[in-house]
Amino acid sequence: MLQFFKKYYLSITYFIVSLLFTLQSIVYINNRGDQTAFANYAKEFGFFEFAYRRYFTWSSRLLIESITLFFSTSYKWFDITLFLSTCLFFYCFNQLFFEDKNCKSLLYVTPILFLILFPSPFFIGAGLIATITNYLFPTYATVYAWYFISRKSKVANVTGIMILIFAVMQEQFALLNTIILSYFFVYYCQKNKKFNFVLLISTVISFIGVGSALFSPGNAVRKLSNIHYWYPEFPKLSLSTKFFQAYIETNHALFVDGEKTIMNFMFLLLLVIIFISLIKKKYIITFLNGAITYQLLANKLGLNTIFSACIKLLTDFNRKEISYCSISTIYPILIYGIILILMTVSIYLLFTNKVTAITTLIILAAGYISRSSIALSPTLYASGARTFMPLLFSIFIVIVMLLIELLNTKEGIK
Repeated sequence: MLQFFKKYYLSITYFIVSLLFTLQSIVYINNRGDQTAFANYAKEFGFFEFAYRRYFTWSSRLLIESITLFFSTSYKWFDITLFLSTCLFFYCFNQLFFEDKNCKSLLYVTPILFLILFPSPFFIGAGLIATITNYLFPTYATVYAWYFISRKSKVANVTGIMILIFAVMQEQFALLNTIILSYFFVYYCQKNKKFNFVLLISTVISFIGVGSALFSPGNAVRKLSNIHYWYPEFPKLSLSTKFFQAYIETNHALFVDGEKTIMNFMFLLLLVIIFISLIKKKYIITFLNGAITYQLLANKLGLNTIFSACIKLLTDFNRKEISYCSISTIYPILIYGIILILMTVSIYLLFTNKVTAITTLIILAAGYISRSSIALSPTLYASGARTFMPLLFSIFIVIVMLLIELLNTKEGIK
């Protein structure tokens, strides 16, 4: 029996953590959410019929919409799918990031890290089933696709491309995959002096996903409806103003007044940066990121901090009326920009291999840009924490890559 556990302890870890996450999620499955409306739609439409209809009347997400419809009428299948897909996610993620590295101990860290950083309450914004199907499952699908695309088998490559098609039906993950896969395609071509057609096809598919989101008739209908309901002034805003508002809102959630899960990510990322910088004796990085961490904690305790003026600005004025031309907004623009630059430079300097450093920052930037794309939607101030999923996924990867660097550093010291 002991030999059995030694042989399969990693698989058992995946099983236990996936089971815990699924059981935790089931607690919230009956919370009010979009699954009620989708269950009613199921009485009128078939699986593929619903995807087609929604594409022209409400959403570009196609099969994601249909799967939400199905799970809204079959909770047991949702539970089973969530459990199995989480197990597969852990396997594919670890194979991607640890396959060629002497970091076996971290294989057990990633599932536990996931359980800690992604608590189920984060996925109840639009109801558990709808939120997980529209945000967590595309995250899983992205990792599955990357795993299969990276294999040398043609069957695996085709499988990865098919899974990627599903992932990029979610517009934020379409943008995330477009940026990351474009980077890897260019990097592969530059390094090997030849094309990688699997990466090229994957990049094109991701780009098509972005185009589908931009030009879907259903998204146009939805946008008009959301403008009327959430943000009547939205059409009057310039593109630069929209992105400015997204910049302020995104960073305000990251550093000042975000949902608990978002703040947990930021604290852990900063703590990992501080710890590694101490190990590597990069004390300036330790001090600067320690100062940022202190300000975040002090702000949470209600003390006056560098963020106090940012809070006052967003309290005194209607966020929708904030203009990037206003002199009062110069301070938050600068303070958020400085913090982002400091953290970015810190991450870059902590990596010994600068290609790995650039790759890590590209992944982080892709997540940030994908979240900021919400600027094109009138639901910027109503969509909730779930729209941070691409960014949190990117931060999760960055934390793991920093832990790999830490382990490699400790091995080098030995």
